[in-house]
Amino acid sequence: MGLFDKGYEKSAQNLYDDVKQYLQPKDGLKHIIMLNTMSKMTTNGLECENKYTIQINSIIEEMQRNNYEIVDVKIDNTSFQTTGNAFLIRTLIIYK
Repeated sequence: MGLFDKGYEKSAQNLYDDVKQYLQPKDGLKHIIMLNTMSKMTTNGLECENKYTIQINSIIEEMQRNNYEIVDVKIDNTSFQTTGNAFLIRTLIIYK
């Protein structure tokens, strides 16, 4: 675990608190939530995006702890928008 990973984990709980207000009630139907995340660009080739991984994984884990079923997770890789040295990742979580 990296030096900043603990901070990302703490901020992930705050993120879930923000996200859960948009979750639909558990009614057996499929619903979606779209998350926009800024990620750093790398020139090193393959690199684990720890901030994104920790935050999205934490949100998915909390949803499951709250008895939501994760049906699918999709990443929009067709419209990466860059801003300085970061780019936008759109993550679609389909859940019941």
